[in-house]
Amino acid sequence: KLLDADIQAAISETKFYYTPGNGNNTVTTLQRAVFLLSVTELGTSGSFANTEGTALSSAVFSQLAIAHHNGSKVSQWTRTPNTGYPNSYVYYLDAEGYSKYAYSYNSHGSRPAFTLPASTLVGEDMLIV
Repeated sequence: KLLDADIQAAISETKFYYTPGNGNNTVTTLQRAVFLLSVTELGTSGSFANTEGTALSSAVFSQLAIAHHNGSKVSQWTRTPNTGYPNSYVYYLDAEGYSKYAYSYNSHGSRPAFTLPASTLVGEDMLIV
């Protein structure tokens, strides 16, 4: 609800790679309108992380690797489970942008992602980074 109604209407479903986790470590596809980015897409990796998608450009990565909340750097969840542990471990990026993993019940922020048609014009005043 923080986005303009026209932007919300332009968001459409995207097909992406993901690992279900909880012992199922097979990379498959899922389709959603809003999703979390993977460690791969965020330009990092982990010892027990599957490759899910491709890295975003370095310009996009530089804006997304470090999340902020109320002016402070914060950690953010990814959608990538830790395949070395069968249950409940998920990768996140710490406040400095490094990939780590924790139990899924730990407290980290989330940064939902979505795609817009290439023809969509978005002004800087509409961006929430």
